[in-house]
Amino acid sequence: NGPPRDRTNQTVQFEHIYLSVFISISICSGIGLFMSCAFLAFNIHFRSHR
Repeated sequence: NGPPRDRTNQTVQFEHIYLSVFISISICSGIGLFMSCAFLAFNIHFRSHR
């Protein structure tokens, strides 16, 4: 058989993602980003109000 290989063989394989899944995940992440910015602005605006 000979000596063992120096490294493992790596093959690059591209996977297909449905466009509808990509769009829905992008929309959800955009909504989450907007909400986090809105909460941060809300906390900064009302930080002195106790």
